[in-house]
Amino acid sequence: MENLRPWKGRGADKAGHQAYENWSGLRNGQKVQKVAKMTPVLRIAALTIVFALGGCTMFVCHPVTVTVANKKELARLETVPGAIRTSETGRLEEDVRQSTTVREYWVQARDDAWHRVSAEQFRAAEVGRELELCE
Repeated sequence: MENLRPWKGRGADKAGHQAYENWSGLRNGQKVQKVAKMTPVLRIAALTIVFALGGCTMFVCHPVTVTVANKKELARLETVPGAIRTSETGRLEEDVRQSTTVREYWVQARDDAWHRVSAEQFRAAEVGRELELCE
């Protein structure tokens, strides 16, 4: 037992036998593979990369050509709450709410499916003509 040392991975087993390893990587006559452990920082980084690359598939453009059957522009009033601030007396006050008009542009295809488009695409779309969309 001159080149054997106690194995640091585990102390004595249930029977009370001490595990040993030698410089050649053998433990009690069996080959031991040392596995590198992944630190929590590396795990988080690896998971972040996996989810980031998986999330990018949502933003990939799938070009679709539709024949415009109808066009529709919708406008709605959207009220944005004002900022909350502290007055000179220490009271919380809300600034005036601001209302803005939000416009949505829609194009109906011949198969009765509605597609939301940008303002530029809406202006370029003509009934009966083809329009290339990104879905």
